[in-house]
Amino acid sequence: MYRRAGRPSCQPRRVTVTLTPQNAETLERFAAEAGVSMSAYCGHQLERCAMQDFELLANDAAVLKLREVQQEFLEDFRSLYGELLLRQAHEVTALRTQVTEYAAQAGNAQAMAVKEAAWQQARTKLRAVTTRLRGTNETQ
Repeated sequence: MYRRAGRPSCQPRRVTVTLTPQNAETLERFAAEAGVSMSAYCGHQLERCAMQDFELLANDAAVLKLREVQQEFLEDFRSLYGELLLRQAHEVTALRTQVTEYAAQAGNAQAMAVKEAAWQQARTKLRAVTTRLRGTNETQ
């Protein structure tokens, strides 16, 4: 019950523990239920506690490393996302400039109407996204 397969044997070490009478009675009852001596039962419980502490320390180290990796990922993502938005803004600006130049060269009222319709459609479709990004209530 108390030995694991492949566990190296080691020399036991005697430890003396002083307990309150209530705790001693409780441990005696648990040991009797398990069918072992109180000494063996207490030794087993101490080993389990030591193993749990080791596992908790290992888990804490893993959580800290995971947080570091997550933070690095978020910083990279924010940087790339910002660059993507900036690129899209430049592309939209260049496209609007081209359409405006075309309309000016053509001198055509129809070209100006197409430009204005495209701008209004873009504003309508992007209003919700822009509002969420800004975190404001934009009603215009």
